[in-house]
Amino acid sequence: MTTDTINLEIERSFEAPRESLYRAFTDPAQFTQWWGPRGTTHSHVEIDATQGGHYSDQMHLPDAGGGTRSVAVEGEYTAVSPYALAYTYRVRGEDHVTRVSVEFGETPEGSEVIVHHDGLPSTEFAEYNDSWNASLDRLEDLLAA
Repeated sequence: MTTDTINLEIERSFEAPRESLYRAFTDPAQFTQWWGPRGTTHSHVEIDATQGGHYSDQMHLPDAGGGTRSVAVEGEYTAVSPYALAYTYRVRGEDHVTRVSVEFGETPEGSEVIVHHDGLPSTEFAEYNDSWNASLDRLEDLLAA
């Protein structure tokens, strides 16, 4: 059985230098401060943002009932430069692999990030869209601090 897939694209501007955005995506100490919706914690994060490097993240996400649910994600960096990252994204224990690319640009006000998350199951698009936007909201807060 095949699942219909859809691609997600989000653009967001920040009043921060492009280098700060890049660090937030590649430094585990910063990454844990903004990745996931509010209330998310991380018990284990590894990021090796080099060509062929791997990452893994054990997240604990708030659920609607007031508790948490644990999700582990992992992937491999397929392209790395100071202005862009590309990597695979897989929820541990699932076979479906998606692809993420992130571009870091400069703007007169600071910088922008353009995220492409491709190959998402269409039934999960809304959840991924909400999660990315909530995460980028938290990233904006982190960079403004």
